[in-house]
Amino acid sequence: MKDVLTLEVFLSLIKVFERRSFNVPSNGGHFIEGVPHWNLRRLVDVPLEALTPWLRVVGYASVIEADLFDGPKWIEVEYSEGVSKLGYKPFGTSQWQYVERSELAIFKLKRDELLGAIANLLDIGERDRQGIESPLIPDVLWRLGKARLNDDVQTLVYVARNIDLHSREIAWLLEHEKEPILILSADERVPVYSQWPESVSVRRLSDVVEPILIESNNKPHLDEVEIGEPEAEEELTPPLIEHDGNDIILQIPEKDPWRIRGKRQAQVVLYMHEQALKGRWVLPAKDLLMCGAKEMHRVSKQVSTLFSGSDVWKNYITSPTYGHYSFNMGAFAA
Repeated sequence: MKDVLTLEVFLSLIKVFERRSFNVPSNGGHFIEGVPHWNLRRLVDVPLEALTPWLRVVGYASVIEADLFDGPKWIEVEYSEGVSKLGYKPFGTSQWQYVERSELAIFKLKRDELLGAIANLLDIGERDRQGIESPLIPDVLWRLGKARLNDDVQTLVYVARNIDLHSREIAWLLEHEKEPILILSADERVPVYSQWPESVSVRRLSDVVEPILIESNNKPHLDEVEIGEPEAEEELTPPLIEHDGNDIILQIPEKDPWRIRGKRQAQVVLYMHEQALKGRWVLPAKDLLMCGAKEMHRVSKQVSTLFSGSDVWKNYITSPTYGHYSFNMGAFAA
């Protein structure tokens, strides 16, 4: 499988690796976890045929996503035996539209094969790869094994996904390790986190693998891979909060100031600001819902309920990954 791992394919596979799966209703009458065809098509930058060796079909959806006036919705598809094209009726119309069965496929990434290919590129021995099949943190952290980096120094290499949400847990897990550790983050940006153990370096996975694929024709020259910190990125500065009587005013660079009058909204924004000052930019929805409950005396089911009455909040608060929220600073684009 290594011979089909071009740079373009690799970068698309990393997007699939980092992205969450969905619970998709299937034609078997139950939900299947995976990435539906329509979502995969939007996510990657290469023809889906190029990813075929790295994906497996785990089922077929009983719905199709359609763009409606109020956003994308799932519409039920009618299955018929022996028919290659399946029909559905968009909301508000009586006219049938048809879709190929292949467009309803639900995919899962062959994760172990991808991690094995990365280990190949880093010239990690086969015997040292047991951690690929047994992640230290399920769906988050894998030990690839030891690679010789930086003047032949043996370095323990890990691969992590959604590292922004799990930095503290990963740091705690590795805090007693003495040998050099390199964490390769599948995220496009290295998280703003300052409490990594001294032995740990964090690099973007693409930064390490991309030059190997481009310059070496898939033959790794690891003496050129540095495990130090990447080029310095501008560290995020929390937005400004100004108090004006009972109101608060949130100021995010390049956005108009947002005057917040409601007590529950102010409570949530102040909590997010307090956490951002501690380096916690991305917060689970449950934290915000519980925070809002202090003013509402009940727990809302959705964050949008806390800001009901206006969509202005969406310009200042974003959801970079399902079920998590942060200030919309540009670095956490969904």
